Amino acid sequence: MKLLVGLGNKGSKFYGTRHNLGFYFMDSWKEVKGNYYEDFNICTDFFRSKISDISILKPATGMNNSGIPLKQLLVYSSFNIHLKDIIIIHDDFDLPIGKFKISVGGSSRHNGVRSVLNNLPDEFTRVRVGIGKPPEGRAVEYVLEKFNIAEKKIIDGTLENLIKAIDVIIECGSDKAMNLFNRK
Repeated sequence: MKLLVGLGNKGSKFYGTRHNLGFYFMDSWKEVKGNYYEDFNICTDFFRSKISDISILKPATGMNNSGIPLKQLLVYSSFNIHLKDIIIIHDDFDLPIGKFKISVGGSSRHNGVRSVLNNLPDEFTRVRVGIGKPPEGRAVEYVLEKFNIAEKKIIDGTLENLIKAIDVIIECGSDKAMNLFNRK
């Protein structure tokens, strides 16, 4: 089973913010791919596909605790999910808005990814989606702001390629996807 994990914060006040890009992608994925049903909801929104072996997870524990429900899902569930089959999608202000980069392993300054790394080995695939640089000294405020109209248009334009990249990761592996999509 492949597991797509979108990082974000639950709640209407976070909807449409830069930091919730992972959740936004998960919602878009479900809409495009369809045929998902909610499986259970302990500390997560977890959806399993009716027609494929792909599940999606939106940790509902808050960005800074994203790794806890992911670890619980892997350790305490009967799902056969391996670390290499996990794809985490999250915002990144080190990339220009709308650009994305695929990687495997490594450290992170991102609090949600840091939480995952504190709970799991770094063998999963990460898809970092650019939200642009925050003004000096305003990182927290910046990531919690909503996209403006122009930024939202760029992000929505990125979704199609992002979905294609995830499809390549699922079908051909991370190395192939990095070779195809990480070009400058």
